[in-house]
Amino acid sequence: MKVYGDLVAADRVAIVVPGADTTAETFEAGTKRPGGAARALLAEAARLAPQERLAVVAWLGYDSPPTLSLGALTHDAADEGAAELRRTVSDLRTRTAAPIALLCHSYGSVLCAKAVPGLPVTDLAVFGSPGLDAPSAAALRRPPAPMAEPADGPGAGRHLDPSRHTDAGGAPGTGGDLGGGGHSGTGRYADAGGDARTGGDARTPGDAGTPGDAGTEDDRTQAETSRQMESGAQAEALTQAEGETKARTQAQAQEAIQAFPAPRATTPPPLRVWAGLGGSDWIRFVPKTKIGPLGFGADPMAPGYGARVFEVGPGGHSDYFSPGTPSLRNLALIALGRPEQVTS
Repeated sequence: MKVYGDLVAADRVAIVVPGADTTAETFEAGTKRPGGAARALLAEAARLAPQERLAVVAWLGYDSPPTLSLGALTHDAADEGAAELRRTVSDLRTRTAAPIALLCHSYGSVLCAKAVPGLPVTDLAVFGSPGLDAPSAAALRRPPAPMAEPADGPGAGRHLDPSRHTDAGGAPGTGGDLGGGGHSGTGRYADAGGDARTGGDARTPGDAGTPGDAGTEDDRTQAETSRQMESGAQAEALTQAEGETKARTQAQAQEAIQAFPAPRATTPPPLRVWAGLGGSDWIRFVPKTKIGPLGFGADPMAPGYGARVFEVGPGGHSDYFSPGTPSLRNLALIALGRPEQVTS
């Protein structure tokens, strides 16, 4: 993966996903390969919208199969690449809040169609596609899980689970509660030599009320009453202390929540699905069907598929990023988030 432009300062981000016959050695080999395509796209965007800041990611996160191979007729490489592309987009989301567009050529369109459902991207453009394993554009727009955005803006804060707040007597994950080995009623608080919850006392063999005691019955009654009153006072004091500790823990947890606001769930706009095909692209003769493990499925250029068809021009299978072509202009406009200016 190589980034062209300033990713941190970018207003928009585009990811170029190449098709078959792409290797690290050919990565920069002209506009037919991802590196050259990214540079051409960046130059075209600067020409169309000099005030906009576009960053282009030239991506090769999978083993691109040779065109003349069984691998180019199956989904295996696409499946592996789709998982890696999803990881790339997730990583980009931690580095920039700019909208992301996927620009996917040939076999790369197969990969992108598998990766895109639920991804936080605004646009998917497929061109020179051999077919997609999705019956319609609507299937590619499967509702994503809400994206978490900090309440005060990107990077402003994180959610703090109050159950992980700790106070004296609590441990992470227990909420700082006085339970867990010391919960009220389990005998955490013990009187000297005895347990205030279980009624155990510290009487010794010579204490009042035991065999051999020389005290009178009244003395024993008075001593027992005194002990009960003392135990009751201690229990009341401990209960009060416990309540104060819990109140303090709750207050501290609330302060922590206010210091780190919870993320605000936002739903991205519906995915725009684009499709293009060059007038001389041989891929048009590839059957758009799937038989067992061979083939890829639906034609995104078909009228009933539901994609937005964009103008490409008379170019061949590897000419989509050639300077001066309608395809390069329209791909740049898609990357810039200007759908109303894309020609069909």
